[in-house]
Amino acid sequence: MNQDAYSESKPSGYKPFNKRPVFGLLIFIVLLFVIPLALFVVSSARKKETTQDQIDYFKASYVPDELIVKLKEEYTKEDLQTLDAKFKELGVIGEKKAYNSDKEYLRNYYVLKFKPGTDLRKVKQEFDTSSLIEVSHPNYVLKVDDVPNDTYYPQQWNLKKIGMEEAWDITRGENVTIAVIDTGIDYNHPDFSGRNILKGPSYADCVSRASSKLCLVPGDDPLDTQGHGTHVAGIIGAVANNARGVAGIAWDVDIMSIKTMGGRTGEIVDVINAMQYAMENGARVINMSLTSDPGTPCTAVPAMQATINDAISRNVVVVGAAGNEAVDPTAVGTMEFPPSCNGIIVVGATDASDRMWPKSNYGPRVDIAAPGSDILSLALRDGYKASSGTSMASPHVAAVAGLIVGANPNITPQEVKNCLVDNADSIQTARRIGPRLNAAKALNACSGKTAANNNTQSATNSSNNSNGASLIKGIVFIDNN
Repeated sequence: MNQDAYSESKPSGYKPFNKRPVFGLLIFIVLLFVIPLALFVVSSARKKETTQDQIDYFKASYVPDELIVKLKEEYTKEDLQTLDAKFKELGVIGEKKAYNSDKEYLRNYYVLKFKPGTDLRKVKQEFDTSSLIEVSHPNYVLKVDDVPNDTYYPQQWNLKKIGMEEAWDITRGENVTIAVIDTGIDYNHPDFSGRNILKGPSYADCVSRASSKLCLVPGDDPLDTQGHGTHVAGIIGAVANNARGVAGIAWDVDIMSIKTMGGRTGEIVDVINAMQYAMENGARVINMSLTSDPGTPCTAVPAMQATINDAISRNVVVVGAAGNEAVDPTAVGTMEFPPSCNGIIVVGATDASDRMWPKSNYGPRVDIAAPGSDILSLALRDGYKASSGTSMASPHVAAVAGLIVGANPNITPQEVKNCLVDNADSIQTARRIGPRLNAAKALNACSGKTAANNNTQSATNSSNNSNGASLIKGIVFIDNN
């Protein structure tokens, strides 16, 4: 049958098939799904933007009457004149270069000192709208994260808990430097006798000030007068088998002391300068048992994240305390730095029963837990004391990281982190603080050595007391300083 005949045979009222309505239907279906999706994406972006805008840059503690600013990379003489006039108008009475390094990401940062009582929020609002200023934020104050505790343990339960007796038969930390950025170290303590303490600068002390009171030249003696840094350093490397006191985790490491805190607080510029010093002077591990107050994220301080990134690129492992506020340091409203920074190994605290220490911060960014309750270590005036906090947990991880790096020098920071976390012991805690550190497993997996092929002796193996009590010898007292 030809086409014409077929057409003539169609029933009355028949209309040819029309493609347009179907095409329109397809468009309708696509729009039905695409428009809501687009609205969702836009809404999510707006929410994210709003969250960033709602950050209270002044929630965390900061140095009164000071802001840190970063000037744009290129500027003219006229730009500088404009800035100078604006600074005077806003009450600037002094300024200094913030960071000692000439690295690109730290260039053009300055600390500005304002007249007492200046409304820094209003000043920051003006700076945020200036085309000549890229970054502005307060000169934040970081605090140490320990809680002194009068409860005294007659032996170091923490060392046995993380498997140090087996770990010492693998390695003791030769050929590695661990930097302790803290309140300094009492390097005259008898339990550091024979330990190589590398004396870095003391940013907490000042030998020359401008008329505005800004420090121009830091001190050069990192002697601890507060006690926190000495306790932290003792956990890392108190001398073992010396018939007195306590044993550190990494017996043969070099400890670099960089003082950023005279009391219990220190400035963010000093901490970043200390990290730069550690990187430039051979540290392979940096321990920072310090945090900001809750409420300010790492994104508020671009120089901090950039410095951590730089450290990792140089094969330096950065370890830090999670904080002691019993909050999630990465959640909006309770963010803290350094814990909310990328790349740092964040450490929570546990007790002798593998329970979360009650004040430990927690959450998805806490990578690993370590003993942090009633940890016996060194104190000022040749003493010993038990302290608690994530400040005590962090040096456990830093010390074991140092053991791994010393035995396996080519290992990367990410590989060290993976090794520590993957070989840690799973524990059941009320909040997520990661698995608990197991030094023996980590070293067996990543050091290239095993206890079976290494003929060293642990502190307990070389003693006459199999329960480990020989680690504590001599007179021990509590220093409540």
